[in-house]
Amino acid sequence: MTTTVTDPTGNPDPAQRPGEHRLHERLGTTARELTRHASGSPARLAVARLITGTARDADTHADTLRRRIGQARDNLARLSSGGRLAAGRGTTVMTTLGAEIDQLTAQLDQTLDHLDQLIDAYEHLTQPTPLTEPTPLRAVPGQRGHRTAGPCPCACARPCGCGHAGCTAR
Repeated sequence: MTTTVTDPTGNPDPAQRPGEHRLHERLGTTARELTRHASGSPARLAVARLITGTARDADTHADTLRRRIGQARDNLARLSSGGRLAAGRGTTVMTTLGAEIDQLTAQLDQTLDHLDQLIDAYEHLTQPTPLTEPTPLRAVPGQRGHRTAGPCPCACARPCGCGHAGCTAR
């Protein structure tokens, strides 16, 4: 079991808990505080839950990666003390473990990228939207405001006041 080391500001150790660390660095809060703060809005709460789940996934990937690296180190130590035959197997073990560690590292990186995207979305949701003045309606050229929509009296089958050259309803 690993222990989570924090600095004096309460920020989790990025090597031990990269998801929690990223959450604290970007939003200055913990997962529990984030969901509590977001509970006033269904959209914010949904994104906050995605953020906390993704941060937890990143921490799980980091734990798995650290465990696998430790197992690789232990396997290599055993093989290195076994002589020439063991050295040949060491290459096979290293190739297999190297590929697995590369895959775990890629999963961790992808999860952290996803976490950053979710945090960006959350920050966008929490920014106040500026009030804008409604745009005034404007007349469409060729349309007359006092006429109702209906067939054109000139029998062109266009809306009344269509403005085409042969329209007699002008």
